[in-house]
Amino acid sequence: MKSQAILSVMALLLVISAKAQVMVKGHYIGETAADFLRSEPSIVDDLASCHLDDPEPPRKLTQDDVREAFRQRRAVIMNGEEVTKAEAERLAAEGKLLQEFPDDRTPTEKSRCSILYAAFESSAHLSGFFSRSKNIARVEWQFSNGKLAEILVQYSLEDADRVSDDFSKRVGFPPKNSETAEFNVYGARWADNSSCWDGSFTFACLSESHNPADSYATLHLISKELLQQESAERAKRPSPLD
Repeated sequence: MKSQAILSVMALLLVISAKAQVMVKGHYIGETAADFLRSEPSIVDDLASCHLDDPEPPRKLTQDDVREAFRQRRAVIMNGEEVTKAEAERLAAEGKLLQEFPDDRTPTEKSRCSILYAAFESSAHLSGFFSRSKNIARVEWQFSNGKLAEILVQYSLEDADRVSDDFSKRVGFPPKNSETAEFNVYGARWADNSSCWDGSFTFACLSESHNPADSYATLHLISKELLQQESAERAKRPSPLD
């Protein structure tokens, strides 16, 4: 009897664990960076491209390097400014002259690579949101400390009811619903809806914008661990009244 009871509890825990790890677009909150990359070959390719396009790190120039540069009538740049031959040789002798290599990537390319490095290589507290290069599924992710911490998926408003029903089935309980009255300068009035699920490990909300000019639905999942960290950080901030 005792062993049967233990097995029953273990089975229940497995069910609860499965419910907690709700798969959305092939991924779940708390997923490790390594597991994420196994199913995202395009992101792996993007990371490889980032490393290929990274500029070379600065290297120290010797006095011979300086003499050769001036012999070829090439400018020697230090901190963005051209230096004389004598100054360059002095800095080189002191080991203070660095050759800097230009970064020819666009700001968008540099930003994307920085985010991918933060998500998958440096395990930053917050990586920044990113998506596949061809974001057909309209899904974005953010990592925190090497784990998937947020998922954002945009849907058409027509899919909102089905998204809500399917998500409720996956987590095993219904959402709490709320409604907000909205209007615009042209006199149009409508109500935006929110459906939220407060799970043990994940908080999720489906937000519906019924704006006649821009209607859509967004499902946002965030880890409870990240929410708690952000709450603790806010509590440490001084009050604006102090």
